[in-house]
Amino acid sequence: TRFGVAYTLTNFLFIVASTMALCAETFPDNYNRNVARWRVTEIVSVAFFTMDYALRLYAYAGAWRRFFTNTMNVIDLLSIMPFYIELFTQVAGEEVPEDFALLRILRVTRISRVFAVSKYLKGLHAFSHALYRSK
Repeated sequence: TRFGVAYTLTNFLFIVASTMALCAETFPDNYNRNVARWRVTEIVSVAFFTMDYALRLYAYAGAWRRFFTNTMNVIDLLSIMPFYIELFTQVAGEEVPEDFALLRILRVTRISRVFAVSKYLKGLHAFSHALYRSK
């Protein structure tokens, strides 16, 4: 359906945007000049991914065991958890530990979604095929 294609494309764009925000954090000069922009990107992306996750969980009503044992659903949960852990830590008045950056790397797991989405987008399919063949 048109809605399905639009939703898949939107999901892909959020994956790209959140990955760019994560990469930007590794370049402090760039990140510090645009902190607000990158933070808004992260918040909006995580909100979208959380909504997507919740809707898929709702669609699995009664089959939650199957939902939580699906590899892509586990990856999606692991990719949004660091944001909420950091948020709850800050709300509790605690300082986010320096080694928390390691946990935030879990957000990179979201990029694996690109390959799941690629079966719907021919250009991405060619890209993932080229990556596979370049081993």
